[in-house]
Amino acid sequence: MGTNTTPPLVFDAWKRAYYLRYRTTRPARVGKLCGLINWDDVATRFADVTSQAA
Repeated sequence: MGTNTTPPLVFDAWKRAYYLRYRTTRPARVGKLCGLINWDDVATRFADVTSQAA
């Protein structure tokens, strides 16, 4: 993956992004995010990026 590509998956896991709702339970925050992700879309994006790199 490099310049001028679309990242397969990006989300903000910095403390400020989840602290107010989840406090110190970062694993709960990440678990919630994983349940919201369209994994088929991520797989398609990953395949596109890796095919461009080859």
